[in-house]
Amino acid sequence: MKLDKLSCLRTFFLLLLIASTSYLFSQEDPHDRPKRLELLIPESVKEGPWSDDPTEFKDIDILGDFSEDSSKKSLEKTEEYLSTAMDGFRKVSDSIKSKREKEEGKILDSERFPWQRKTRLENAERTFNRELTKARLESVKNLSLAMKNMDKIANPKIKRSDSFLELQAGVYREFIKHQYALKNFNQSAEFLEKYISLDPKFNDEAEPHRILSHCYERMYLSAQKSGHPEGMEYYKDQRKKHGILYAEKAYGRNSYEFKKVLELFARD
Repeated sequence: MKLDKLSCLRTFFLLLLIASTSYLFSQEDPHDRPKRLELLIPESVKEGPWSDDPTEFKDIDILGDFSEDSSKKSLEKTEEYLSTAMDGFRKVSDSIKSKREKEEGKILDSERFPWQRKTRLENAERTFNRELTKARLESVKNLSLAMKNMDKIANPKIKRSDSFLELQAGVYREFIKHQYALKNFNQSAEFLEKYISLDPKFNDEAEPHRILSHCYERMYLSAQKSGHPEGMEYYKDQRKKHGILYAEKAYGRNSYEFKKVLELFARD
């Protein structure tokens, strides 16, 4: 009888322990959050003016504010090249999206095995990527021409205007996004530095610092791989600086994410 009671008590306590353990593990750990820099400082964004979505592009119309002079003609050319760059890339991007959906929706009798469909989609994706790269290069050419004409503008009234500042920032932003996607990290970093120096409000944006942090990381790794240590410490310091600035502006100084980024960079 005593053995039966003891056995029952053991069973009771075992069940209680299991229930308690299940409860504890079901509770959300307040520290169960991103712990790697790749998650805290992502390589890309899905929306906003810094995304690669052409629908986020916005045309800028400022020509009516100024009288006829050589600066206005340069301004017209700048806007023309910017519009050409945006419209051309949007057209190709939309076309690729449509073709990708069509390709994915195909059901072919000749594809008897999953690997055959996988191979077809991979081949199609390579073709799409080549088309997209060609469109990016064309956009870069037009944006370079936009900047060339922008540099010719001498009218102080135009150059001091908020509209011109937004136009200049828009040209730089589109140029940077394409160069970054093409893995031209040196040029991306150069124009990102120009972008944030245009006005304090651009320096206050989080996204330029995110991209700068990744650019300097790639430049650091490239210098390290090539066996040329010149600039490595500078790239490393700039990566850290802009990574911290991104975390501060994106998450806030009192956030878990900001403190975690500081911690991770301290270990670097």
